Amino acid sequence: MPTWIKSFKAATAVVVFGLLWWLLGLVILVAGLYLMGLPVLGGVGLTPPPTGLTNFVLGAVVAVLGIAIMLLGFLASFLKVVVESIVEEVKSLRI
Repeated sequence: MPTWIKSFKAATAVVVFGLLWWLLGLVILVAGLYLMGLPVLGGVGLTPPPTGLTNFVLGAVVAVLGIAIMLLGFLASFLKVVVESIVEEVKSLRI
C-alpha cells in the first residue's frame, strides 16, 4: 500500500506537469485567438494581424490545438504518474 508521502509526491507531480502543459496550451490558444483577429491581452503593443477568412480559420485551428494540448497534456501527465506509482508498488510487492 502506498504511503501518504508517496501519494502526495505523485499528486504534486501531476499538478506541476499539468500546469506546465496548461501554460503551453494557453500560449498556443492565445496565439490562435490573436490570429483570428480577436483582441487578446488588451492589444498590448501588438499590431493587429491581417484580417480575412484564411487567418480566422487558421487561428481557430491553432486555438483548438492549444486546447487539445492543455487537455491531453494534463491527462498524459496524470496517467504517467499513476502508472509509475502502480509499477513501483507492484515491484515492492514482488521483492
